[in-house]
Amino acid sequence: QILSKASVISEDNYETFPAFSPDGKWLYYCNAPAIVMPDNYDVIRYNITRVPFDEKTGEIKKDATEVVVGNETMSHSFPRISPDGRYLMYTETAYGQFPIWHKDAEIQMIDLETMQAVDMSQINSPDTDSYHSWSSGSDWVALSSRRDNSLYTLPYFCHIGEDGKPAKPFLLPQEDPRYNIWRLKSFNVPEFIDGEVELPESVVELFETGK
Repeated sequence: QILSKASVISEDNYETFPAFSPDGKWLYYCNAPAIVMPDNYDVIRYNITRVPFDEKTGEIKKDATEVVVGNETMSHSFPRISPDGRYLMYTETAYGQFPIWHKDAEIQMIDLETMQAVDMSQINSPDTDSYHSWSSGSDWVALSSRRDNSLYTLPYFCHIGEDGKPAKPFLLPQEDPRYNIWRLKSFNVPEFIDGEVELPESVVELFETGK
């Protein structure tokens, strides 16, 4: 079944990156006024909005409210709510909705109980930081960052304190630390899982032989 609502979908706006709150009571998404594309790709800026959602009936309510408002220099995308429902983490960049290509992209966060911004200076770097995911305990975040070489996004992990403030992120440890420098691959959307990873035999052989 596909659910929709005229108050959420409009020809006058662009709507992207939907995300439910963990309790199912809110639907978050990004929206911006519809403008001619691709002519104005570098001036479009998104807000983060939420609408009430009835998880029992599947009804999307009408009363949308803006949670994070963009301005003439900032656009917001990729909303992710912590599993405990306390924090909304998102990516902030100069324009658009594809932050992985923006050197200025940073991770930002607000406390949904107070609607106040949390100091995220510790988690960010002079290069691209984006695509974040929460752990099930709401105390760790995985993110993609190009802080090492400005070319490849690598998976970093960051502890989030009880006050919401992040600790210093660290790169995913490897048996040989040089592997993080030698590999020519990007890791764009790291996700936490709580089960064993099962791979097909063909993929296992590929890793074992290096072919």
